[in-house]
Amino acid sequence: MNITYSHAPQGTEVWHALRCGRITGSQFKTARDKLKSGKPSGKAILYARNVARERFGGKAESVFQTFAMKAGQEQEPFARQAYETTTGRIVHEVGFAMTDCGMYGVSPDGR
Repeated sequence: MNITYSHAPQGTEVWHALRCGRITGSQFKTARDKLKSGKPSGKAILYARNVARERFGGKAESVFQTFAMKAGQEQEPFARQAYETTTGRIVHEVGFAMTDCGMYGVSPDGR
């Protein structure tokens, strides 16, 4: 499987467009959620409908940013620097990474 990386900063219009219609890492658990019977849960069905709506309608739902998400974004440069200093490895910033099939994507921050 090949991975395509985008350097579009997280939260920008380009980044939102790249996420549109894809199952993302932050929602993968929801996409796979099942009932005891083995059937998809209500949350999984709702998420699948939203992804399909995005894929065919072209517009993603707005994402609510929690305090923890905002704090994490603010701390990313410091965490990256600490990692580079500790390991000697350079981190290349990445805004979004997606599979070659185009169905899945994640925002890894760096690679």
